[in-house]
Amino acid sequence: NPWLTGFIESDGNFYCGFKVNSEGIATLIKAYMRISQKQSYKSVLKDNLNFCIMDKIREFLDVKKVTEIQRNRPNYIELVYEVRTTKKSSCDILINYLTNFPLFSSKHQDFLD
Repeated sequence: NPWLTGFIESDGNFYCGFKVNSEGIATLIKAYMRISQKQSYKSVLKDNLNFCIMDKIREFLDVKKVTEIQRNRPNYIELVYEVRTTKKSSCDILINYLTNFPLFSSKHQDFLD
C-alpha cells in the first residue's frame, strides 16, 4: 500500500552528490534516500514505537540497520533514528515501490533525478 510513500513525503529526502578529481572527472558518486524520526517525544511510551516503525522500513528496504543519530541543535540535542538506502538492492526495492506508489510533491522530481 502507499503508506511508505506518505512517510517519505513527510520525513524522507533524496541525496545525490559526487567528488571530482584534479582532472574534473567524477570519481565517487553517492545517491540515497533517507528517512529519519525522533527517538522519543515528550509523551514517553513504554515501547519505542518510532524504532519499531523504522525497523519495519529497514526490513522492507533490505537495509542493514536502523542508525541512531545525535543532532546538536542550538538549545538541545535531538536523538533520531535513520534509515538510508545506500546499497543498490535497497535502491532497486525503493524504485520499484515508488514506481507503483508515486510521490506527489516536489520529492517526485528528486526521486526521478
